[in-house]
Amino acid sequence: MTAHFVLFIEYDGDDHFNYVSVHKGLAEAKTALRAYAEDHLAEYGEAPKTRDRELITQLYEYSLSARLFECRTGGTTKQLL
Repeated sequence: MTAHFVLFIEYDGDDHFNYVSVHKGLAEAKTALRAYAEDHLAEYGEAPKTRDRELITQLYEYSLSARLFECRTGGTTKQLL
């Protein structure tokens, strides 16, 4: 079965928006999460946390909810972060 990794980021601030990207590999999806976080946190003079779960918590402090899913052909989906 083929898997794709979906990065979903939701902003619950004044201007609500969603950011979604699809990746072939888990490492690629985590790199996209880190790049997004670096850009967003730079606006506040913050450096992103090193560990994935700590980074997710850090983004939440800025009204961002980040989730990472593994989606397989056949319809199975699993939330990884």
